[in-house]
Amino acid sequence: MDRRNKIIGIVALAYTITWLLILLFNLNFFTNGFINRLPWLYRVTSHMSYILIFWLIVFGITRFVGRQSWLGRFVDNNVVMGSLTLYSTMLFVYGVVSTGAGYSPMFSSEFRFWAIASNILTYFGAFILMWTLFLLNERKAPQLWSIFVMLIYPVVYFIVNMIVGHTVKWAHKLGVLPEKPSAFCPDCLPPATDGYPAFAYPFLNPAIYSHIGFFILAMIGALCFLVLVAFTLIKIKQKQINDLHKRSK
Repeated sequence: MDRRNKIIGIVALAYTITWLLILLFNLNFFTNGFINRLPWLYRVTSHMSYILIFWLIVFGITRFVGRQSWLGRFVDNNVVMGSLTLYSTMLFVYGVVSTGAGYSPMFSSEFRFWAIASNILTYFGAFILMWTLFLLNERKAPQLWSIFVMLIYPVVYFIVNMIVGHTVKWAHKLGVLPEKPSAFCPDCLPPATDGYPAFAYPFLNPAIYSHIGFFILAMIGALCFLVLVAFTLIKIKQKQINDLHKRSK
């Protein structure tokens, strides 16, 4: 078991350090500086990426030292791990949709290694890694009420984005965002055009929908999807832990 934990820790740390460096190079972080990239951090995909990176680094380190400490037990907690696995699933779905809409750098006229590698590691690799780590974790299974905990971050972000989008407008273009509207809304302005309401993503702007009812239905559908994924994660883990206890008797 100790050897397995160390292997898991090495994999988590190696993946995360590679992911972080590629993200920073893709953002030209080392040449443009932190302040110039602050608007990019407004996007929920950015939040989730760095939350996952921070957690994975701590998770990897505690595979070697301090797993039984409060920090080690916290990162191992299946509610925490389930929440992060839910977030990685959101990244995965966004990656699939944005690729289908033609936003992927793979469809660019020029080959951009950092952008392509960043997309793959963020939207697809992190999804596979988090689900694997969640399934390998043998801590206490979460209860169904944990769904509410797992949804706190997405719901709070949505509320904040609604407030910001209705009160603030973009003051400059964000180079890291696509310079074209979504394929799903060809009449929409590029998401970071001067004067455009500061919604992080066009689909969060109620104004792009032909009727407010469609916006409400879309958001309810997104919430139902998140609840379904959270419910599935909890049920999988409960069955896993119950089977483990039966085998140990």
